[in-house]
Amino acid sequence: MKDNLLRLILISFDILAIYTSILLAYLLRVLFDGYFAAPVIGDITHYTYEFIVYIVVVMTFISIGIYKHRHDFWEETYLILKSLTLSLILLLSVLALSKSMGNYSRFILITSFVFMALLIPVVKFILKKKLSVFGIWNRNAEVISSDSNITDEIFGNKYLGYVKSSHKNSDIVFMDTQGIPKEEIESKLLSLSYE
Repeated sequence: MKDNLLRLILISFDILAIYTSILLAYLLRVLFDGYFAAPVIGDITHYTYEFIVYIVVVMTFISIGIYKHRHDFWEETYLILKSLTLSLILLLSVLALSKSMGNYSRFILITSFVFMALLIPVVKFILKKKLSVFGIWNRNAEVISSDSNITDEIFGNKYLGYVKSSHKNSDIVFMDTQGIPKEEIESKLLSLSYE
């Protein structure tokens, strides 16, 4: 239930960031209208209500696992940029194949994705910080490791949202298998599966 609520919140804010990016791209195009040979194609709603943009971006995020897995800020930003590049290619391909590219300003389309690449990571960073304050982003975790660096990285990186918990209350368990005999790992995994 909590995971579904979190995904819904994250998707909602991504949609808001996409909308804002399109709006900013349109306003930028209007601002520099005198530098272009042709006038702006369509009004603001012609772009902000183009739902295929939202669908393509969000579906690409879903397919790459952005809403399912937790990544640190830089890794997630890399995945976002990768997803946005793929989304832009898909969108331009759809418009080219449907012969409707002439109905849109290429400047607005491309610039909106540039704004998305800047806004979406920033929005996620702020949102996750705020959700952590209210405990919504936090997830109980246990780390089985003799290496303090691993424990520090998992619990010290607030962007991941993992908090130390007792063995019985943990939602996720991280196990460092380095230097641990195979039999001990199997025994530990077996004990975890029965609890």
